[in-house]
Amino acid sequence: MEDINSWELKFKPCHYSSRLLDRLFLLSETSGQLLDMQEIQKAIYYARECYGDQKRKSGESCYSHQLEVAYMFAEYVAQKQPRYYRTDLIITAILHGAIEDMALTFEAIQHIFSRAIANQVMELIEIERDDRKINGSELIEILIKEKKYDFILIKQFDRLHDLETIRVTSPDSVKK
Repeated sequence: MEDINSWELKFKPCHYSSRLLDRLFLLSETSGQLLDMQEIQKAIYYARECYGDQKRKSGESCYSHQLEVAYMFAEYVAQKQPRYYRTDLIITAILHGAIEDMALTFEAIQHIFSRAIANQVMELIEIERDDRKINGSELIEILIKEKKYDFILIKQFDRLHDLETIRVTSPDSVKK
């Protein structure tokens, strides 16, 4: 693993990261709730590094999905659920697929960010139960029972963004 302090030298904003960061600055300004923008930029950097040039079926970069989910989550919670407008949850939204889809491990996230953020990312994983992987609906049910509403919101915005890009998904994939 690279030196976790060298990311700042390598961080290059793109359309998606600039859009998210600009919106977060504005939301923070209007809400009065400050975020640790450096930590958020670090999450953006690692999401982009881990996804590399992978593309979604829509043709967009996989990394853009992570940032769009974080954008939608931040927009909603800043206005409707301000207690969830926090740096750790924005980072969790950015890294929501990190362990399942990307080359980041729980240990790496813990080392780069914190144990709390690594645990939060784990909450969003469709883990195996009874020798089978649970689906997104089952995960939502578990989160509801555990009253983890912040993670439910992230997962729902993940699904919403997936629906926005479903037009290019095969009918067989949609049924899953």
